[in-house]
Parts: sequence; C-alpha cells; structure tokens
Amino acid sequence: MRILVTGSAGFINGYLVDALLQAGHTVVGVDNFSKYGQVTRSYSGNPRYEFVQGDAKDVDLLTRLIDGCDQLVASAARIGGISYFHEYAYDLIAETKE
Repeated sequence: MRILVTGSAGFINGYLVDALLQAGHTVVGVDNFSKYGQVTRSYSGNPRYEFVQGDAKDVDLLTRLIDGCDQLVASAARIGGISYFHEYAYDLIAETKE
C-alpha cells in the first residue's frame, strides 16, 4: 500500500513512518520542518520512502502527491502549546477564514 503522511518529520510521525515501512508499505512523507528544523531519520534512505519538503496547506502539492496513494494520514499540525498560539494567533485566524 502507498501511504501519504503529512507532518512526516514530526515526533509522533517519525514512529508512524518507521512502522509503516517495517510493515512493507511505501510512504510519501511531506513536512515543512516548522517544529524541529531539518531532520534525518534512520529510514531516510529507504527506497520505499519518498520525502517532499513542503506545507500541508499547499493544495496543489498535496493533490500531486496523493495521486497514486491508497491512504492519507493527515496529521500535520502546529504544535507547541500556548506559546504557538501567541506567536501565530493572527496567522491561525487568517488561514481559517473563508
């Protein structure tokens, strides 16, 4: 199965991607490195893992990446507790307005 994982470079998804690969799946990961910066994982060189640096809010990017995938794990998030809210409050409001 080919699976697209948003937020793939994050703490929790690092474990998820590893487990999916160990189960024999092919994983396409997308992340913008907003939390930890650029990271290299033990599976970064795995031939069944394709990493794309980008933002999960980029509709064109996700549309292109999901083509050929069987599943989507939509788990990209801005994390960091209340400090993120104070730092990005305007962005959060502006991005969710229709």
